[in-house]
Amino acid sequence: MSSRTSDGPVLMRLLPDVIASGAVAGSPLLALIEAAESLCAPDVELLDAIDGLLDPWATPEALLPMLAAWVGYDWLASWPKSTLPSDRLRAIVSAAPACNRTRGTSSELVAFLETITGVDGFTIVDDGSVPFNITVVIPPTAPDTAQFHALVERTVAVEAPVHVTVDVVRAPSP
Repeated sequence: MSSRTSDGPVLMRLLPDVIASGAVAGSPLLALIEAAESLCAPDVELLDAIDGLLDPWATPEALLPMLAAWVGYDWLASWPKSTLPSDRLRAIVSAAPACNRTRGTSSELVAFLETITGVDGFTIVDDGSVPFNITVVIPPTAPDTAQFHALVERTVAVEAPVHVTVDVVRAPSP
């Protein structure tokens, strides 16, 4: 935001006419208004840019953990970047409102696992043999690393309904 318009400092528009009329060139009042405006300029610039700071695709990488915590995924902030790069964290924060609307459903759990891992093809099996138990099946195309499996396990522990027990298995290779 510019601190001056063609009519003078922006703060002049906020003053009552009787006071603004005394702020003429060279007056102490005009100097005070200009000083106040220059002191406020950094804050005004920050507020003008707030939309970009709250947009997960535009925010600086340093603010991503704060945005993740803000939408309820603070546990992701400490995850290693090799497993959860910043572009995936941006996608998770961006998808949070939709995921939270359907949280606790099997379709949400699959969508969240696919978003957080970047791998498609997760399935959930509920064969009914054990009450309140589901099996999350990791697709055979997913990385077969301990770190990946730990991310899936942690995600399932956080996202699955608390009254459901969950088994995580890997689908056999075709």
